[in-house]
Amino acid sequence: MKTVFASILFSISLIGVSQPILLDSAETKYFAELGFEIDSTSNYKLFDFVCQWTETPYKYAGKSLSGVDCSSFAKALHWEVYNIRLLGNSTALPSECMPVEQNELKQGDLIFFNIYGAKISHVGVYLGDNKFVHASTKLGVTINDLSEKYYAKRYFSAGRVVILVDK
Repeated sequence: MKTVFASILFSISLIGVSQPILLDSAETKYFAELGFEIDSTSNYKLFDFVCQWTETPYKYAGKSLSGVDCSSFAKALHWEVYNIRLLGNSTALPSECMPVEQNELKQGDLIFFNIYGAKISHVGVYLGDNKFVHASTKLGVTINDLSEKYYAKRYFSAGRVVILVDK
């Protein structure tokens, strides 16, 4: 079903028709279980993209639904959802952002983590309600909460992308 849904969305985007994106009941339930209330103000394109990629396995330097790393996932999300082209890996991405305080995060902001202790080594995308989506080396594309002990300890910074490129 996700393949058909993605094909329909892709076809709509190709012909330039701007139609509202509707999440099916399973997708709406998935986000409700995570604490998100999907309503008329929600960014359906963002949440649909996340549904399409959820559980995609982690693959170093991967860039597709068969396997993706954290920076490639963040770049694909920004391109498909916001029409923003990002360049570089998790270490380089902060240079494309304006710094944002953690208490000022908005949907689409990049969140940077210092996993290994020396420098930024992981990136995720903020969804709202203190949650972010990312490509985890163990779980693949998944959603976590910034207050989880593991991520709270490794949080480094956040940024709002400032470079816009039309598709």
